[in-house]
Amino acid sequence: AQASRSQATSGSDGWLPAELKYLPRQAWEERSRVLQSYARAGKYPDAYYHVNAPSIPKKANETAPLKQRILAVFSAVYRVEAGAWAKIIMPWFLPRLHPKIYGGIPRCDSSDATWEAQADIEEALLAGEPITLGSLDYHKYYDSFDYDWVKGFLIFLGFPKAHVELHHNLYTNLRKTLKIGGALGQHTHSYNGLGQGDVASTFPVLAHTSGQFYMLAYKLPSLRMGAIIDDRNVRGSFNDVIEACRLATPYDHMSGHSTQHEKTVIITTDEDDQRRLEDVRIDGFKPTHATQ
Repeated sequence: AQASRSQATSGSDGWLPAELKYLPRQAWEERSRVLQSYARAGKYPDAYYHVNAPSIPKKANETAPLKQRILAVFSAVYRVEAGAWAKIIMPWFLPRLHPKIYGGIPRCDSSDATWEAQADIEEALLAGEPITLGSLDYHKYYDSFDYDWVKGFLIFLGFPKAHVELHHNLYTNLRKTLKIGGALGQHTHSYNGLGQGDVASTFPVLAHTSGQFYMLAYKLPSLRMGAIIDDRNVRGSFNDVIEACRLATPYDHMSGHSTQHEKTVIITTDEDDQRRLEDVRIDGFKPTHATQ
């Protein structure tokens, strides 16, 4: 509770995270017994299943439905308890992630990924060596996670079964209320999509990208990579980068995801490779390409 941001908004229960900071430690010790009962029952309290879903335009004055970012504002008490789960699981989880996953990682910054990519390009230019970089972005990454798939994925990875089943039950029974400005919509139910704003979503989101990086590292040992959540970049020889982009496609499809190919960008410093890019197609799409 003490780690909650003071400016964080309330959920549908009306409690502000900042208000929970005033509860004494004994209250949370008693609450831990209640949390243990959730795990035994495999179900959260009914209030946790009501989630406000504010719609935030990705760009100023954007009104197109697919250009909105739908957040998930859970009960303040749920957020504290989910954070407690995360604090327990993170020390086990983080060492298992691919080391080039950034964003959503404690003591890591998204600039770590972009800095490494920029440094590789600068070094290649100074040395007069060719280098190619591919930039990939998922289409509606958080919104594409199927609940049953996530449950099986996390259990396969070794996550605590009680934690996995609790959150599977939570998401399969959520009642979301869309909020645009000050207006509230009707309750809706969905069959896929993790909450942007729910710390529990961090685990499948990072593990999925990490799995792809481990696969690419096995197939293409010389490839360099970096990711900020779902924004991925791959660097290396022309052939390795193009192959990496192509290998990512079936991995994504088998897990219910797809790459947003209109955002796929290939950059290469070699003139011959720049000419070769004209004929490159990835999953049927011609990637955007740029020179140095």
